[in-house]
Amino acid sequence: MKTALKTSVILSWINLVASCGCVLLGLIGTLIVGPQIGFIAVVLFGAIALHSYESLRLRNCIVYNAPMDKKTPLSLQVMGFISMFFSFVTVTNGFTLLRHAKETAQENRKMLVEQFKGYEQVNLELMYQLMAVGMIVFGLAILVNVLMSMSLLRWYKSQNENQNPE
Repeated sequence: MKTALKTSVILSWINLVASCGCVLLGLIGTLIVGPQIGFIAVVLFGAIALHSYESLRLRNCIVYNAPMDKKTPLSLQVMGFISMFFSFVTVTNGFTLLRHAKETAQENRKMLVEQFKGYEQVNLELMYQLMAVGMIVFGLAILVNVLMSMSLLRWYKSQNENQNPE
């Protein structure tokens, strides 16, 4: 149980910091690109941030034996579902980019070399492979955090029902 709580806290903090940074970038992107693309990024990354925050609140309830707010389980489940959807999309896109890194690099090299002179030396294929691995790791971190928080929530509810039968 201690290992699960510690792992959940570490993943929650990593996901919280990373997703809040992405929300900030999404808000900046909304100002630059337009509200459609930026809004989607803000909503998806915001759901991850809210889920991570609720996971940290769940951890405090478990560790300090504190009562849980009535809205926390529902919020944790809804934000967890959205985060899990985002995780599947991110991991799928990461594997697709990893599989097609060479073709993507060749297509983008033509475009970038025409516009910028210094891009002949850049190894775009390696850059896309590293980006794909980062996407896969981030998506899996979100997925593991969601699954762990759901199992911790289920455990907390069962412990709470055993202590307070109504």
